[in-house]
Amino acid sequence: MSGETVTMSSSGNITMLIYNGNEDDCSYEKWERRLKCGLQLKGVSYTLKDDFKCPTEAQALAATQGGSIQKRYEDNVKAKVLIQIATDDVANDLIEDVELARDMKKILDREFKLGNKDYDLDFLVNQFENLSLDIKTNPSVFFTTLTKVNKRFSKFNVTGGKDYTRDDKELYIKICNSVGEEYKDVITAFKTSHIKVTDGKEKLQSLKDILKEHWKENYSHLYQSNENSSEQLIMNANTSHVPTCGF
Repeated sequence: MSGETVTMSSSGNITMLIYNGNEDDCSYEKWERRLKCGLQLKGVSYTLKDDFKCPTEAQALAATQGGSIQKRYEDNVKAKVLIQIATDDVANDLIEDVELARDMKKILDREFKLGNKDYDLDFLVNQFENLSLDIKTNPSVFFTTLTKVNKRFSKFNVTGGKDYTRDDKELYIKICNSVGEEYKDVITAFKTSHIKVTDGKEKLQSLKDILKEHWKENYSHLYQSNENSSEQLIMNANTSHVPTCGF
């Protein structure tokens, strides 16, 4: 099951996430970050580089004990094992007979990494649009989640030839359109008091500050961190009826 952990121990303990292709339990992006840390800690991250040349088993056996040839072979094996024990089900099946750790990672990237499939942009747009702020969610967590998802649009900018990330004005409008009914009066009052503010960054930050202050004073007692974390908001993004707001 994605999101479960496995602990490795030799020169030190490493708790790795297990990924099986199910984004509902653990995102590939989150799993990849933990994997890179594990590979670096074990000193084998260089085996994923394009210029890495891995000796065959026969070459390693014939080489000088403790030499560079033997080390490169053993490091590839270590990297392979780390990737294998950190994957399960579909993800593990895809790399079962692959000889190089580098090729394992490329296969997993091609299949699961955001930005490698045509439908990913539509998925990300829907995810962004469906994020919403209710009174049980700490606004700071919501804003962090929004920023995180917005940054993911940059993955499509190079290949698409277009900047898909939302600017400050667009984020301002998104927030206004994504808050619950309990924030409606706050939004209305903010629009009235900030009607002459034209700087997008300043207006966005002011809105965030006002919403955070309102939440702390009225609804912070409802907050449950585990249920409303950044990752949980991304996974459980759903559409709600919210007030509209122009810039």
